[in-house]
Amino acid sequence: MYRHRQEGIWTHQNLLSYARKEGKTEGKLEGKLEVVKKLKTKNFTAQQISELTDLSIEEIEKL
Repeated sequence: MYRHRQEGIWTHQNLLSYARKEGKTEGKLEGKLEVVKKLKTKNFTAQQISELTDLSIEEIEKL
């Protein structure tokens, strides 16, 4: 019984850890997308934006 409960806790902890990592990753991407939009309004080229953000030119052009 104790072992089963402990495994459930580990699973719950792993799920929370995974969710935190996913949230951070999503937040970073959203931040980059906002930067891309601002750079586009300042007439930066897709190539320049790609070099600054590490996003592909294709990703930038989709925005």
